[in-house]
Amino acid sequence: DCEMKDNIHCNDKDRLIELFEKINSYKFNYNDEAEEKYNEDADKEHIGVIAQELEKNPLTESKDKG
Repeated sequence: DCEMKDNIHCNDKDRLIELFEKINSYKFNYNDEAEEKYNEDADKEHIGVIAQELEKNPLTESKDKG
Protein backbone atom coordinates (compact mmCIF):
# COMPACT_ATOMS: atom_id res chain seq x y z
CA ASP A 1 0.00 0.00 0.00
CA CYS A 2 2.73 2.51 0.91
CA GLU A 3 4.47 1.71 -2.35
CA MET A 4 1.55 3.32 -4.20
CA LYS A 5 1.50 6.59 -2.27
CA ASP A 6 3.61 9.74 -2.53
CA ASN A 7 3.92 12.66 -0.15
CA ILE A 8 2.70 10.80 2.94
CA HIS A 9 2.56 13.21 5.87
CA CYS A 10 0.51 14.11 8.88
CA ASN A 11 0.04 17.81 9.52
CA ASP A 12 -2.34 17.63 12.46
CA LYS A 13 -2.06 14.44 14.54
CA ASP A 14 -4.59 15.66 17.10
CA ARG A 15 -7.19 16.17 14.36
CA LEU A 16 -6.48 12.71 12.91
CA ILE A 17 -6.86 11.11 16.33
CA GLU A 18 -10.14 12.97 16.84
CA LEU A 19 -11.50 11.73 13.51
CA PHE A 20 -10.29 8.14 13.97
CA GLU A 21 -11.97 8.03 17.39
CA LYS A 22 -15.29 8.55 15.58
CA ILE A 23 -14.88 5.31 13.63
CA ASN A 24 -16.72 2.62 15.57
CA SER A 25 -15.92 -1.06 15.37
CA TYR A 26 -18.52 -3.78 15.83
CA LYS A 27 -18.80 -7.49 16.42
CA PHE A 28 -21.57 -8.93 14.26
CA ASN A 29 -23.01 -11.92 12.45
CA TYR A 30 -24.09 -11.71 8.85
CA ASN A 31 -27.82 -12.13 8.26
CA ASP A 32 -29.39 -14.74 5.98
CA GLU A 33 -29.38 -12.38 2.99
CA ALA A 34 -25.62 -11.79 3.24
CA GLU A 35 -25.05 -15.50 3.77
CA GLU A 36 -26.85 -16.28 0.51
CA LYS A 37 -25.50 -13.36 -1.52
CA TYR A 38 -21.85 -13.45 -0.43
CA ASN A 39 -21.56 -17.03 0.80
CA GLU A 40 -20.82 -15.83 4.34
CA ASP A 41 -21.27 -18.02 7.39
CA ALA A 42 -24.12 -16.50 9.43
CA ASP A 43 -22.95 -18.33 12.56
CA LYS A 44 -19.41 -16.91 12.47
CA GLU A 45 -18.74 -13.73 14.44
CA HIS A 46 -17.01 -10.97 12.47
CA ILE A 47 -15.38 -7.67 13.46
CA GLY A 48 -15.74 -4.65 11.21
CA VAL A 49 -17.12 -1.21 10.55
CA ILE A 50 -20.38 0.14 9.13
CA ALA A 51 -19.86 1.59 5.64
CA GLN A 52 -22.53 4.27 6.13
CA GLU A 53 -20.68 5.59 9.19
CA LEU A 54 -17.44 5.79 7.20
CA GLU A 55 -19.21 7.73 4.46
CA LYS A 56 -20.30 10.34 7.04
CA ASN A 57 -16.86 10.71 8.67
CA PRO A 58 -14.78 13.58 7.21
CA LEU A 59 -11.67 11.39 7.38
CA THR A 60 -13.09 8.54 5.35
CA GLU A 61 -15.99 10.00 3.40
CA SER A 62 -16.11 9.35 -0.31
CA LYS A 63 -15.03 12.38 -2.31
CA ASP A 64 -16.69 10.91 -5.40
CA LYS A 65 -20.39 11.63 -4.95
CA GLY A 66 -21.22 10.69 -8.54
